[in-house]
Amino acid sequence: MQVQRGDTLGKLAARANVPLERLERFNPGVNARRLEIGQRLLIPTQQERAPSGGPYRYQIRPGDTFSSIARHFLAPPVAASRAPTLAPLPLI
Repeated sequence: MQVQRGDTLGKLAARANVPLERLERFNPGVNARRLEIGQRLLIPTQQERAPSGGPYRYQIRPGDTFSSIARHFLAPPVAASRAPTLAPLPLI
């Protein structure tokens, strides 16, 4: 989700229908007082979780790399590459 003029984290959370605390946990590097127009935030799906102490449950999105995921969660890329291997989902 992209930040638009006049947005706050609360407005973005309401628009995405997720609790504010959950949105904050999924975007640990975001400063609520310094949102920038065009800034992109991750919106967690129902299957994803971000408990305060981790571990995160993250759904891979098109274009994701180990580095981009690690950067988003403020972790070294090697940490993302050590994540459990994912089995492909069966096609229906």
